[in-house]
Amino acid sequence: MNKQFRPLLALLALAVALLACAIPPIPGAPTTSPDAVSTAVALTFQALTPPSEGGETLVPEPVAGLLPRSLYYLGTDNAGLTQVFRIERDGTTRNQVTTETVNVLDYGVSPVDGSVAYVIENQLLRVNADGSDRRVLVEGEAIDVNNPFVNRISSPVFSPNGQTLTYSYRGLNLYALATGVNNLVLENDTEEMSGDIVFPNELYIPEKYSPDGSRLLITLAYYEGASAAIYYPESKALVRLSGAEGAFICCGDPNWTADSTTLYSANPSMGMFSSGMWRV
Repeated sequence: MNKQFRPLLALLALAVALLACAIPPIPGAPTTSPDAVSTAVALTFQALTPPSEGGETLVPEPVAGLLPRSLYYLGTDNAGLTQVFRIERDGTTRNQVTTETVNVLDYGVSPVDGSVAYVIENQLLRVNADGSDRRVLVEGEAIDVNNPFVNRISSPVFSPNGQTLTYSYRGLNLYALATGVNNLVLENDTEEMSGDIVFPNELYIPEKYSPDGSRLLITLAYYEGASAAIYYPESKALVRLSGAEGAFICCGDPNWTADSTTLYSANPSMGMFSSGMWRV
């Protein structure tokens, strides 16, 4: 194969794999099986391989380390349940990480050892990278049907050093994995209304740590919308973010710069908010 085509093929195959995992399923539509991801990658290589001078299609050479790291995603198992799967760096090998009897609702991956924290029903669990050593970390109370978002466990996020598991449950929680000690550092601001309804003045949902672990981006959720803030674990300070008119820095795809000083966020369209990329 002409060497100048190889980076292009690897990039396009990676894009197909990521798009297949990132696009949420349409309600009522058939769920994409894990096999479809590998098939899409293989077909992309086949379709984009330039023909030889003799008219024959050249078979692409294997690309070692096609992905920079393993790719985790939610997929459907043979029983039709949502589980955590992992595609290895070769872009082909696929492993099922969780084997629950109910749907996995949310998950996070340790950047240190690849272990997975995930949510089923209203429990927070953790397994090793190979799916072994399943254990329950947090047992939440039954979800209040009248106020489902107030006491729901969600959004597990590992710190960069893998020592702290941050998640949302009645507020922002920091769980020390070495000791099992849990701290509710920001309690949700709620107000009881008539008819056993709880009004969410401000809820705290973790999103993403900065690369050095000194900052944590969180979503501030309100009844009428959302915003964003930076939480500093060491000082326990909370700094709310603000921006120009139309800026929408939560709920998109925020990313930190490598030096942990700047945050970029972009959304192609978000209702009444302007689209585009924003820098904080």
